[in-house]
Amino acid sequence: MPFWREFLADKPNVLFRSNSSIAFLEAVRDGRGIGLMPLFAKYTAPTLQRLDISFEDDLPIWLISHTETNRNARTRALWSYIKELFRKDRADWFT
Repeated sequence: MPFWREFLADKPNVLFRSNSSIAFLEAVRDGRGIGLMPLFAKYTAPTLQRLDISFEDDLPIWLISHTETNRNARTRALWSYIKELFRKDRADWFT
């Protein structure tokens, strides 16, 4: 299946788009419609109802920081910790 933005590009009934996951989540939570969200939304928005709709696509997750802080031991330790959490719980968060 194509990247989801391409999939939605020709859909005239899409009323809201955002590059902010918080704004998008709040729009869905406010009853503006349904939305495509990662499975880990069940942790951040447990009151939302998951629909049984099949939609498979691989989207990258980016961890970013300023170049100057990448050399900092605390930053490297945090990155390692976050990466390990994602590796350990990948199935629960992304499948």
